[in-house]
Amino acid sequence: MKKLFLIAIFSINAYSQKDSLSVAVAGDKISTDKLEMLLNDLTKQIDESKDLDKKSDFLNQRGVLFLAMGNYSKSNSDFVAIIEIDKRHIPEAYYYKAITNSLLGKSDCDSFKKAKSLGYETDWTNLKIFCNDL
Repeated sequence: MKKLFLIAIFSINAYSQKDSLSVAVAGDKISTDKLEMLLNDLTKQIDESKDLDKKSDFLNQRGVLFLAMGNYSKSNSDFVAIIEIDKRHIPEAYYYKAITNSLLGKSDCDSFKKAKSLGYETDWTNLKIFCNDL
């Protein structure tokens, strides 16, 4: 139930049809081939980037894409990496870290609280099913 609720929060849908994955973000469908090309490009940009701000931007984009594709573990790893290297995206990274941990079945109330205390804006009342203290 919590997992379904989280997917509904984001305007992201992922579903498969006959061995192919399709992801829709805000109503626009992206084919498996395009997803793979985008992931490969983002990974290359992350690996090659010397600028930590740019690297963080690419990690954020890839983390959201992994989240949309249902790869919560890889998504979580990208948001943890952002927390370690970037000050600009920290509130958002803590929020998405908590979301991905929740989808992986791990409670992460501390990350939700940290995101809120750092000023991340969202409808926190909907997330009280994961963390009563919000």
